[in-house]
Amino acid sequence: MGKRYTDPSNNTVMAGYTVYDANVAWKINPKTTLRLNLRNITDKYFAPVSYDSQQFLVGQPRAAEIVAEFSY
Repeated sequence: MGKRYTDPSNNTVMAGYTVYDANVAWKINPKTTLRLNLRNITDKYFAPVSYDSQQFLVGQPRAAEIVAEFSY
């Protein structure tokens, strides 16, 4: 995400940030797939949303998900 402004008059700037994610899938058989999703691998502290120059939402910390997909 690049730099962006937090107010309508474009006076306050939020810095840009980079978050790295990774995904791996393993097809066990034609009807079953396992997936590993890694989000924010470097555990970057960032604010994706701002409502004004003093109120921010903090982004998701490092997280991992394991997903099993079954088809029939």
